[in-house]
Amino acid sequence: MERVRLDMGALSVSNFHGGNFVFFLYKKGGDSCLPIKLSRPDVNIILTNFKSKETSTSDELPTAQMLYCTTLKTFGIELLELSVIKGIGHNKNFMTELLLFDGKKESRLVCSFGNGIVIAKFLNAPIYVFSDIMDKYASEVNMNDKSVLNDGIAAGEGYAEGKKFAESKKSDEGEKKHRREKNYVEKLQEALKKAVDNEDYERAESLNEELKKLAENLSAKKRSAKTRKTVSGKYLRKTLPGKTSKRASSGKSSGKKNK
Repeated sequence: MERVRLDMGALSVSNFHGGNFVFFLYKKGGDSCLPIKLSRPDVNIILTNFKSKETSTSDELPTAQMLYCTTLKTFGIELLELSVIKGIGHNKNFMTELLLFDGKKESRLVCSFGNGIVIAKFLNAPIYVFSDIMDKYASEVNMNDKSVLNDGIAAGEGYAEGKKFAESKKSDEGEKKHRREKNYVEKLQEALKKAVDNEDYERAESLNEELKKLAENLSAKKRSAKTRKTVSGKYLRKTLPGKTSKRASSGKSSGKKNK
């Protein structure tokens, strides 16, 4: 079956895929692209490995994908190509297949899309997909249109943007949870008032106990969050270079005077 050569594209938060991360692969020399909706593990793999130089630090440990590539090079195993394949059965996600060559024989290894695309990037391997998959799932694009990626994020810039998106999503979820809890409290209070008005004191007592438990849980959560923040702040102050307490500095100075 005929195959199509693909070029590595960009990472995007796509409104067309429910606000999820999508990785784009372009048809080499063509006007179409293959959008791959990413799972959460794949998002983490790509964002971690595609960091730009500005966001990378020299003391970071190598990722599992980096170690895998280093192992292949150490034992003289070459990655001839990467194929994008579609899962079958219960797994309908896009995956990848590595074609490896150890100098004597070829072997194939199927792995997740995120792992495969990162390994192909590190080892500069060509990427292919069967034409029937491309025909079925590809989207037409204007290669001269810079907005084609729907606010796409270049792979090297993905880490910072992805982190920002994840933090924003987490904040929205926290606000929604807070609103749900507030609405539940208001409903309990309304039910309690109604029970008292109807002289249904047994139900009123039950609702009052429920409100007390809810208030205690919310108070405990606030205390826990405050404790974590305080502990984190203390830890940061201890570990920041050049920071010493007034007590410590005064002790040193007094020690010098005594001498």
